[in-house]
Amino acid sequence: MALNKLLRRIQMQLHKTRKKMNERADVWLHFIKFYTSDGPHKCKCNYCSQVCKCDPRLNGTSTLRGHLGRCPKCPFSNVNQPSSKQIELNFQASSKDQEGQSEIKGTLSTWKFDQNGIRKALAYMTIVDELPFKFVEGQGFRYICSNMQPRFYVPS
Repeated sequence: MALNKLLRRIQMQLHKTRKKMNERADVWLHFIKFYTSDGPHKCKCNYCSQVCKCDPRLNGTSTLRGHLGRCPKCPFSNVNQPSSKQIELNFQASSKDQEGQSEIKGTLSTWKFDQNGIRKALAYMTIVDELPFKFVEGQGFRYICSNMQPRFYVPS
């Protein structure tokens, strides 16, 4: 009788299946899991259809997050975003002296950093002023550029 109970208990444990858990990571909104003959843990991007590994024990969701940041078709990708998300304000002062009092007046305008625009302006300056190409490699020029706009990468 004790043997029958033990067999019944073992059979119940063998037939018990684990409850399927819900996906908690937000990346699963952008990927679909599927099974292949290579292995069950693969997924496909909803935007570019690229196949990624997503084994919970080996890969996790880090590779999926990385793909979302680089995916050219994903609307949330860093590739589609401009390099500088904020527009900077630029104040151009013009001082006027009225009745012995000094007033500073000026205009406030928006300005956005544009690497390609500054590079074109640098090429224009080099051509128009007939400067040697080595001019941009000088220590003084790089110093003044780093003070004017630290984000500007001076081409060699």
